[in-house]
Amino acid sequence: MGRQRRRIAERIRWWWVVLATAAVLAAVGTTLALLLPQTTSKQEQIEVVRTALAAGAGVGAAITVLLAFRRQQHHEEATERTDYDASERRITELYTKAVEQLGSDQAPVRLGGLHALERLGQSAAAHRQTIVDVICAYLRMPYSPPADSDPNNVRQQELQVRKTAERILILHLCDSRLPIDGQTVAADIRFWDGMRVDLNHATLTTGDFNQLHVSEADFANATFTSKASFDGAEFAGETSFNGAVFTGEAHFFRTMFIGKATFDGATFTGNAQFLQATFTGNASFNSATFTGSLMFDQATVSGDAWFRDTTLARSSFEDTRFFRIVRFEKTKFTDVAWFRDAKFADEARFSQAAFTKNANFTDARFKGKASFDKTVFDGEAVFFRAQFASAAVFTDARFKGGAIFVSTRFAQGASFHSARALMTTSGGAAVSSWPSGWEVELASDGWATLREA
Repeated sequence: MGRQRRRIAERIRWWWVVLATAAVLAAVGTTLALLLPQTTSKQEQIEVVRTALAAGAGVGAAITVLLAFRRQQHHEEATERTDYDASERRITELYTKAVEQLGSDQAPVRLGGLHALERLGQSAAAHRQTIVDVICAYLRMPYSPPADSDPNNVRQQELQVRKTAERILILHLCDSRLPIDGQTVAADIRFWDGMRVDLNHATLTTGDFNQLHVSEADFANATFTSKASFDGAEFAGETSFNGAVFTGEAHFFRTMFIGKATFDGATFTGNAQFLQATFTGNASFNSATFTGSLMFDQATVSGDAWFRDTTLARSSFEDTRFFRIVRFEKTKFTDVAWFRDAKFADEARFSQAAFTKNANFTDARFKGKASFDKTVFDGEAVFFRAQFASAAVFTDARFKGGAIFVSTRFAQGASFHSARALMTTSGGAAVSSWPSGWEVELASDGWATLREA
């Protein structure tokens, strides 16, 4: 709007008149000055004067044409401004009416308001972010979903309104193109690119956000009342799921997190899948709780990965690539943990972590320092064919279910100082195979302390 206001033609100043007059006189005078000295008769002088006057008239005609063009341009701009102002008034009226409908206590009226906003956003691209903000604000309003047997008509109707609001966001913020399409295939005309979503503390009942493409996303403290699926989604900016509650399964298959992604304090009641997910920035799961299985197989984390104070049930990190520091400090693995073929390009910190059941690091690759100091392995700890290119620290670790270090390579040695292993369990003797250079010294309580041979 501001740009169009600046295009208003300015009034003609008095010095424009003086300049135009001077230009005409200059044309006449210049013509006379150039041609008169070359004349030899009175007739030729008359012709020169006529030529000079014609030159002055030509300059005046050019000025007249410029003024006519300016007048036409001014008229077109005035018409354009009038049309633009009328369009803006119409959009404002439609927007205001739609927002008023959202505040109605009648569910059908609220539904009408949502659809009116959707139509407005589809026809007026400049207002799409505002419309997305309004719909997100509606979903952030406090709400408790009705139980299946709840006879409360009002709550059931509100549920339908909220599902409609979510479907509108999904329809316009999800890009149906496949990654292989790139820029060769045009996006659907219904797709609104570059939007930001703020669903902090929202209660989301649909949860089907597959192929969501947004610039920024805030799902902090949101509650997903059913399965939440973000398969193939792309988050171009910072993304927050801090404190989010996933009451059903959570799927992030092949999801792309281009900016920082945080799941601190999130609760995953069902299975959580991050298969082949890509984190180009930092990924943080500090103090998160995974009651179901966590599948992080074949994921890639280019930034730092944080799992400090996290509680994990059955977890799988097979063939996952960590390019920078990964922290599992004080993390609790309450079921089997799989790190088979996992690759740690920088430091891997498992200090004070607790593995309740088996921990499998078969064929894992540690290029940076690996810290397992004060880590507790209640189940079997398997490091079969694992490779440690830098220091490996197991100082003060506890092995209660046996440890397998067969064909394990320690390029810079390993430290097991003060580490202890339980030699007998309820099932009999614990099977263990320790790295060369280390042996166990059995104590009377059934525990053995590792020491250098």
